[in-house]
Amino acid sequence: MPRKKAQYYVRPDILHEAIKVVKGKRIAFRGRSDAEVERKMLEYQVKLAQGRTFWKAAADWETDHFEAVAPNPPRAYRPALVWVKATPHIWLPPYFILYTGLRKREALAIQGRDISRKNMVIHIIKSVYHQYGKAWIKVPKSDSGNRDIPLLLLLLPHLPKGLGADAYLFPLDESKSPLTEAQYNTKWKKYVSSTGITCSAQ
Repeated sequence: MPRKKAQYYVRPDILHEAIKVVKGKRIAFRGRSDAEVERKMLEYQVKLAQGRTFWKAAADWETDHFEAVAPNPPRAYRPALVWVKATPHIWLPPYFILYTGLRKREALAIQGRDISRKNMVIHIIKSVYHQYGKAWIKVPKSDSGNRDIPLLLLLLPHLPKGLGADAYLFPLDESKSPLTEAQYNTKWKKYVSSTGITCSAQ
């Protein structure tokens, strides 16, 4: 029985090849058979439809924009990021802020009720402001100030599982009150001393 003629070009190395123009770029799909070539073309179409992953977008952003980040110079940020990623066990707030993108005052206001492990989101519905040596809670002036952010898998293992609904993630001396400015600064100084980070806490 004669062999079925290949649908795609067969190169000298016996690989089957199809060249497609996608968004103005020539893309080569190669495989040991027509079926493998078609599978790779289908996988590429699915990947395009899904868009970039978070990590790919983050890596692209760092490559394109990292050197322009202010106020601290880039040479201070890079080692700081490495240390923050490696030291959630020393003090969680820097790691938490890195993987949520929250402002410090928003992070300090997070309570157990704001963290949904089931839906993998964190509800941002309030923030902390400091006055007269105490921490006070402030809610947005309108519902548009409330939002949900993704609870990333990298962050999940570091969150306390037994956190009560009214308990703050970063409490003042194990109490049901958020950290004061003075205590936050004290803990930040200890964290800097332990890790060698030189950039400032924002």
